Amino acid sequence: RAFEADTRGRDQLRLRLYSTDEGLRAPFEISQGVLVPAGEYSFDEYEVRLATGNQRKVSGSLAYRDGDFYSGERQQIEATWSWRPSRHFRAAVEYEYNDVTLPQGDFVVRLARLTLEAAFSSKLSWVNLLQYDNVSETIGINSRLHWMPQAGREGFVVINHNLEDLDRDNSFHSSFAELTVKFGYTFRF
Repeated sequence: RAFEADTRGRDQLRLRLYSTDEGLRAPFEISQGVLVPAGEYSFDEYEVRLATGNQRKVSGSLAYRDGDFYSGERQQIEATWSWRPSRHFRAAVEYEYNDVTLPQGDFVVRLARLTLEAAFSSKLSWVNLLQYDNVSETIGINSRLHWMPQAGREGFVVINHNLEDLDRDNSFHSSFAELTVKFGYTFRF
């Protein structure tokens, strides 16, 4: 943490420095056709972040990160906007942009998320996440209903569904669907 300033309203200005050491036992494909070779890597980055306090009805953040990335460089921009009209509902939109330059090739990764949360009561909530990235051309949907009738008892209904654009013509087709139901009961003696 190189510098941090917080206001009474929980607004923030941060400057952070990151130092990362990573060892790869085997090469891996970080993007289509771009292979990061096995080896030891050490890289440094800095980040500047502005954020408003999330206690507000409307809040957000903006961050810029730049520096070394494996044997090349990365520039990253993140933006978040959140809306909380009541204590029972929250919506958030997030966007992340990564521009990566490596000796093996350059690529750009874009990630977009939409989160919708509803807290019907202290015992029942529903969280939904919709996520898209341009590398896999996949839209992922996760929906989770959480019910906790009393302490030590809780149930979940979770739906996961993926849509893919395999031929990259903006025509998405279902590639994965899953429904999970779970109930837990804690016995105390």
